[in-house]
Amino acid sequence: MIGPNNIWIVENVPKLPNKQEALNTCLIRGWVEIIDNAVPTGELNEDTFTHPESTFSHYSAIYRITDSGWAVINRTHSWVLATFSISLLALISSIIQLWKN
Repeated sequence: MIGPNNIWIVENVPKLPNKQEALNTCLIRGWVEIIDNAVPTGELNEDTFTHPESTFSHYSAIYRITDSGWAVINRTHSWVLATFSISLLALISSIIQLWKN
């Protein structure tokens, strides 16, 4: 943060085409949620330090990854399905062993 107005500076932000479409998909699936929807954003120039209000050209949102989003990132769902299928096979084999005796 810089200046008396505590301006956040994020350097080397990549320009991603179709970023909003991807974020909307994540919002629909419940992988992210909006924390704040009114963060002023803009490009840095010479007037940023003297007149920071003129720097901001639009507003953006800050997102947070939800628990289901972290589960997708860590592929937890695959592990749950794998352990369920192994335990189901073990249950079926034990029932077959009890039925044969």
